[in-house]
Amino acid sequence: MAPFSDLPLELITHILYQTSPKDLLACKRINKYFCNLIQNSILLQYRLALDGAKATNNPYSSLPSSERLKALKDSESAWAFLRSKLTVTISVPHNPSGIYDLTGGVYLLGNTNRNQLHYLKLPSSGKDPIHWEVINVGKTIIDMGLCVYEHDLIAIITTCLDTARTFDIELSILKFSTGQPHPEAREHKIHVLNSRWEKPAIGIEIVGDHLVLVIYYLNNFNPDDHIFIWEWRTGVLKTHFTAPYRTYSGLVFLTEHLVLLPNSQKNSLDIFRIPSTSSIPTPTTPLLSLALPALANGRAPGGISCRAEPNPIAQSSDRDDVLKPRRGFLADAEQAICIFTVRVLGVQLGNFQFGHTFTFIVHRHALVPPPAAPPVPTKPYQCWGPTITRWFNADGIPTRWITTTAGQRYVLIADAEPESALGSGYPYVVLDFGKVAVQRMLAWTDEVNERRIWCMTKPNVLEPADTFAEPVLGSLPYVACASERPHPFHGVLFDEERIVGLRTDMLDRIKEVEVSYFG
Repeated sequence: MAPFSDLPLELITHILYQTSPKDLLACKRINKYFCNLIQNSILLQYRLALDGAKATNNPYSSLPSSERLKALKDSESAWAFLRSKLTVTISVPHNPSGIYDLTGGVYLLGNTNRNQLHYLKLPSSGKDPIHWEVINVGKTIIDMGLCVYEHDLIAIITTCLDTARTFDIELSILKFSTGQPHPEAREHKIHVLNSRWEKPAIGIEIVGDHLVLVIYYLNNFNPDDHIFIWEWRTGVLKTHFTAPYRTYSGLVFLTEHLVLLPNSQKNSLDIFRIPSTSSIPTPTTPLLSLALPALANGRAPGGISCRAEPNPIAQSSDRDDVLKPRRGFLADAEQAICIFTVRVLGVQLGNFQFGHTFTFIVHRHALVPPPAAPPVPTKPYQCWGPTITRWFNADGIPTRWITTTAGQRYVLIADAEPESALGSGYPYVVLDFGKVAVQRMLAWTDEVNERRIWCMTKPNVLEPADTFAEPVLGSLPYVACASERPHPFHGVLFDEERIVGLRTDMLDRIKEVEVSYFG
């Protein structure tokens, strides 16, 4: 039998490309032949670079491997030192509402009349056109959900008064690029429920065949929360269940079939499996609950919001031609971080409610229960959290906008004081939770003489400690880099390729955005 090395070079390269990065590095140590082959192969170097960046190859890109590898290296370097390739300031010509999103290179804002959605395809070069598009809805918009890359889909939740003096809450399934009914949806309008109140709050995410909708209220009547899971193409309701007032307010897809809902009543992260058919009993009991740190006496949960970007993409999905990403590589959804913002209420003095806001970061894959794991109703935080999370006191950080993570990176900026609104502002900081990024920066420590870059590999104790029943530890490593200059932003947003700085007016309305492109 001929040795493996006698095979054609193209075939050997193709076989090695299919191996795991760990095995590829092991092959490099076999002998000089394999070492030279792997070092000199652009394709195999690209494979290793993708793993280091926790990115995936984009099959829809027409770029050759050499250009993909160069673009990936340039992107990693630009993010490591926060040196943008392009900065553009864009005015917001309308008065925006609180409806917003940033995903798939699209920045979307509602308007104060709540009957239109304005969106912008963010630039990647100086040649890209900058133009606000408008989706006219014709009804009062409560909120919306985007699934741009996977399905070219926008789901819009509306409200209108019906004849019974209640409000009809409805879901519209539209093609995002046209604003018209989505051609793959059998039912373009889905009745959600009738409500005594006009505008509930919404949590919504779309992955694969499923659309998950959380409806909750912030009024004094204490109505139940509602959780719906539809097959958006067929309009089939997979499941619907309720929970006590202010239990659930948002969600994160962990996989195509696992959904995590933060539970503000029990102070936990509840993980549910999506039923395979609508005939399966409603999953009112979580597959697993991950307890958050216990609160001290006199403290109470004030709400938990969450986000992870990008979302998983179903194996069977075929992305739409119009909005297929053109970049050679994409952030790996499985390796992406999840951000959770936890509000804790404290002592109330008169009309003032004292409390604190905390943020913690954890990788999405770290929250996925092993398939063969025995059922455990609730895991205490000490059994799952300290080694895989990192906690921050967010009292001085704007948390109104949670679209601040993408892939393994998280951007934050200090909360600007009113008198400094026209001043120099503060630097923004990008935290990279990638293992390779941390290792690389530790190796560069002696060579990189910049005070604005630092690594955190030791556990930290969350302050103020008296908020919790026991010390809260988190030791997820990260490397941080502060921008070279301060920015007068009132908030920052983040996608895979850009940082979007927000400038607001005296009424807290977004009037201008500054887009910095890093690649």
